[in-house]
Amino acid sequence: MVERRVPTSERVEELITAHTADVDAHHTKTTNAGEITSGRFGMPRMPDMALNKIMVGQGPGADPVEGDPIPKAEDESGSFSYTTGYGTTETDISALFTTALTGTTRRKYSVWLDIYNMQQDTANWTKLTVRLKAKVDGTNYRTVDSKDIAKTDNPGIMVEIPSVAQDIQITFQLDVALAANRTVYYHYVKEFLE
Repeated sequence: MVERRVPTSERVEELITAHTADVDAHHTKTTNAGEITSGRFGMPRMPDMALNKIMVGQGPGADPVEGDPIPKAEDESGSFSYTTGYGTTETDISALFTTALTGTTRRKYSVWLDIYNMQQDTANWTKLTVRLKAKVDGTNYRTVDSKDIAKTDNPGIMVEIPSVAQDIQITFQLDVALAANRTVYYHYVKEFLE
């Protein structure tokens, strides 16, 4: 037969102390999020948000708010009148767009131009020079690319503008002035890079 021993009072005290330490070590206190004033927390603590929204910071000490994400791209279509008054002078046609190609945020453009109506003009022009210019130094427009288009070429012109963070211009210059004002159609896609 096994003899049972009754622990002494000192031993009981040791067991109680050990058990209390064990409980304290394994107990996790939960705190209301409103009571927490510092630190970073994982995504499970983030509030629910509407689909396709982002958190927009409001500065130190202020809660972020739900906002729209930065768009990836936008596009614009329109037309402008290329007038007889431009003559043979180089003209910034991108300034005639509804939204000019200016700005200092990083972006890229794909621009399509339709010069069909200019090609139907009775003037005997033979060459249209299309130039892409950028304010490389932040102040002065410099030609970074150019192309000569013949009156007999396809009427569609595509201008690819690589990543840029400066103002941009697209210019036209004819070798002979138009006989009448002509409508030029355009479309561009602007891709945001920041």
